[in-house]
Amino acid sequence: MLAPVFVAAGNYLLIGRLIRAVLAASTGHRVFGVHGRLITRIFVICDIISFLVQCSGSAVASSTEWVGKQADIGVKILIGGLGLQAVAFSFFLAIFSRFYYLAKKGRVAEDAPRGWERVVVAVYISSLLILVCV
Repeated sequence: MLAPVFVAAGNYLLIGRLIRAVLAASTGHRVFGVHGRLITRIFVICDIISFLVQCSGSAVASSTEWVGKQADIGVKILIGGLGLQAVAFSFFLAIFSRFYYLAKKGRVAEDAPRGWERVVVAVYISSLLILVCV
């Protein structure tokens, strides 16, 4: 469960920096109202919260050796943490897709780094693999 969290954090960092480096200043470096500087912070905090919820659910469930009513509550908490992580990652994918749409629509800065589209492809691939793991 931990490995996808670290890969996702890398994706959040890359997209936050790509938004600031690739999108033209006229966009305000914002996608769906979220500034590129905040992307990493927002989604890493969401991952930390979902991880803590998953840990607490696992702790509750395992305290009774995964049997009984308390274990059922723990499993539901654990699933809730996974759901929170999935919702946050889906919102990230929406921001990522919108960024790519804006960039392809021609809202690219004149001094955008060469090869930024390769980074986008790499993030798409790693995001797909994260979805498969989660």
